[in-house]
Amino acid sequence: MDLAGTFYNVPFPGEYIDNCDGVQAAFLFAIPQLAIYQDLGATFNAGKAYTLTVGLIGGGGGMAEGSTLQLSLYYRDASNNMITVAETTVTNTADNFPTNTHLVDFQVQVPGVAASDAWAGRNIGIQLLATPDFDDPAQWGGYWDAGNVVLVETTALNLASPAKTGGPMQLTVQSEPGVVCQILATGNLTQPVSNWTSLATLTNLTGSLPFVDSTAGAGPRFYTAQQLP
Repeated sequence: MDLAGTFYNVPFPGEYIDNCDGVQAAFLFAIPQLAIYQDLGATFNAGKAYTLTVGLIGGGGGMAEGSTLQLSLYYRDASNNMITVAETTVTNTADNFPTNTHLVDFQVQVPGVAASDAWAGRNIGIQLLATPDFDDPAQWGGYWDAGNVVLVETTALNLASPAKTGGPMQLTVQSEPGVVCQILATGNLTQPVSNWTSLATLTNLTGSLPFVDSTAGAGPRFYTAQQLP
C-alpha cells in the first residue's frame, strides 16, 4: 500500500473536495516521520519574508483525534541535512476539520531574512511531516489530504538607510506597497517594545517611504517598525 502520493479529485458526492485547485491532491498517512518534501530552485533572499500556505483535510481513514502534522520551511546545510527555518503544527480535531470535502488553510511564516541568517541565499525546502505520538500507536493510521500549496515571497517590513548628518534622523521604510505601520523609538534597548515611543503611523503606498524623526535628541536612539492590521 502506498503511504503517500497523489490522487484524482473525482467529483463523487461526499468525496469531492470543493476548493481543490486542479484535479489532483496529495495524501499522507499518519505514520510517525512519514513525509512529503520538495527542494525548490528558489532561495531565501535577504530582506524578504516568506509565507507557505497549505490546504489540509484531517481525519481521513479514521485518523485519531489529536494526531498531528508538521508543516515546515527548511534549508540544507553543507552536509545536506534539512535544517528547519519555521514550522507550524496542525492537530486533527473535529473543530479544525468539520468536513472531508473542503481544504482548510494553514500557514508557515518566515517574517524576514537577514543577510547574517544561516539560510540566507540557501535553497528553500517545503516539508509535510506526519508527527503522531511515536509512543502511542493509537494515534497512528488514517491519512491527511493536502492541496493548494502556495509559497509567497514579499518584502519584509524594515527600516533602511539611516542617515544623520547634522540634521534630523532620516530613515527609509521598506515593505510591500500599501502596508500600514507604526514607527517606534527608544533610547533604552532594555525597555520592552510596548514601552517604546510611537513617532508616527504611516501607509507605505509605494513600498519605499522616507521618514524623518525631527524629535531625535543628542543621545542614542533606536528604531523599529511594526505592521498594523
